[in-house]
Amino acid sequence: MTRMDRSKSSLLAEAIVIVMSILLAFGLDALWDQRNDREDEARLRASLEREFRGNRLTLEQTMAGVHQGRERIEAVVAATGADLRSLPEDTAWAYLMALARPYTVELGSGATNSAVSSGTLALIRNETLRESLAGWLGRTEDIRERTGIMVRQGEYIEAAVDRVAAELAIGLLSPSNAPELLYGIRSDAESMARVARKHYHSGVYLGELSLLLSRLDSTLVLLDGS
Repeated sequence: MTRMDRSKSSLLAEAIVIVMSILLAFGLDALWDQRNDREDEARLRASLEREFRGNRLTLEQTMAGVHQGRERIEAVVAATGADLRSLPEDTAWAYLMALARPYTVELGSGATNSAVSSGTLALIRNETLRESLAGWLGRTEDIRERTGIMVRQGEYIEAAVDRVAAELAIGLLSPSNAPELLYGIRSDAESMARVARKHYHSGVYLGELSLLLSRLDSTLVLLDGS
């Protein structure tokens, strides 16, 4: 082999080494980036799971409260005037609160909203999970709108309670005058029409909360297993 041939071979070997070194560096960078992405994904999923589990507990508590409120409204509707006047004060007060104060939900969405708005949702490799998380914010917005309706229904009944209390010359509302006030509301057609509307809307609200809980559970399954 001539000196020129050896020089060409040496140059070729050096070129191969350089190329392999570059490819190896790129490969190591890619592996490092992939490792960082998986660690970021794990942290994101843990944060989302905490948020969703907290929301699940909130939904369960809210649904129980709405259901109890509906039962108390139904008890007021079914009772006679004499029944209401003879109620224990604490029971009458609980019924009065069920009429006037809506039991509503406030869900956390900080982690989900941050993941969607910042683009870090793309770190999650499971496409079904990404779609479920992206759609969650829209579902919670729907519930906020329904919550607003429930709040307004409560305000309408509070206005009716104030009017009836004024007609009965009841000053400061308290458990001691709750039986008499319930009797006055039960005897007032306009007030009971508002109570009926609240009962209807609370049923719709309960159904939507139940559907939201089902979707939340589906997302949790994906967070746990994907």
